[in-house]
Amino acid sequence: MTIPTFPAELPVPLIPGYGRQRADPRRRRSFDAGPPKFSRRYSAVAVTHSLSMRLHAWQVAIFERFYAETCAEGSLPFYMKDFTIDGLPLLDELGVPLLDSEGVPLLCSKIMLCTWGETPPAWGDPKITRQRVTFSVVEMP
Repeated sequence: MTIPTFPAELPVPLIPGYGRQRADPRRRRSFDAGPPKFSRRYSAVAVTHSLSMRLHAWQVAIFERFYAETCAEGSLPFYMKDFTIDGLPLLDELGVPLLDSEGVPLLCSKIMLCTWGETPPAWGDPKITRQRVTFSVVEMP
């Protein structure tokens, strides 16, 4: 089975709807008195990304087909580029962009292996030509 890739035809997620949270890898131990003690429970931690996009009607069809058919109603994993990092210039320790031999800046690239979040995508705020979808993906460690 090949792992599908999130459709490149869809726009970059909106900044106001973006959120990111790491799962808690700690085990908490309570005592009768004093502060709790934490120890490590997991060696790798998943990261949940909350995203929202404003889509045209044809993009809505692509998104729904990807979720429903390609990912089997959100039960299969997929690859997605990290929109917060992908395409940014690669910098040296002084903050100067790194260039290749022809003077073209080198760009960062990050592809995440994701699963869909706990709740299915939610549609809302329809406008005349665009509709907003909010969803979450879990970046696997």
